[in-house]
Amino acid sequence: GSFLLNVPLVNHEHRKLAANMIEQCFQKRVVCFLESDYDDSENVPVVTHDPAPPLPPSILTILQSWPFGIILIHLIVVGIVYCFFRFPIFGKAKTAFTLTTTIDDKTRKQSVANFGRHIQAFGNLLQRSGNETYARNCISQYQQRAHQNETEKPQRRKKTPN
Repeated sequence: GSFLLNVPLVNHEHRKLAANMIEQCFQKRVVCFLESDYDDSENVPVVTHDPAPPLPPSILTILQSWPFGIILIHLIVVGIVYCFFRFPIFGKAKTAFTLTTTIDDKTRKQSVANFGRHIQAFGNLLQRSGNETYARNCISQYQQRAHQNETEKPQRRKKTPN
């Protein structure tokens, strides 16, 4: 049947043979010749089933369509601004903080993260109050809270009007 395709029909004898074959078929004048295997010269397969349904549009095709493109670009810009607002620290810290636990660090560089300085200041405040019982109660409350389970949430006090 390959002599009935387009290129072989250039030959006059092949056209005669095709005309005779059409006359032998039905009376209708619409006839189609198909080849069911690969064409040796082009090596192109014959489609035997319907093509796959089209894929959903990608983000680039959505950005190129009229109202959605403008809206999505604005949403992307707002999202980037939100990320910079929510997470402002990018890169290394400019100042290095060291965590020390020594109480006497007057000769060293003053550090904000020095817990020993906090304890020293709190002890000075308790000493200035002059109430030894109150100071001991504060220390015992601290020790109780330090030894509690970390999973328990501390209860908030209700504000009372003065």
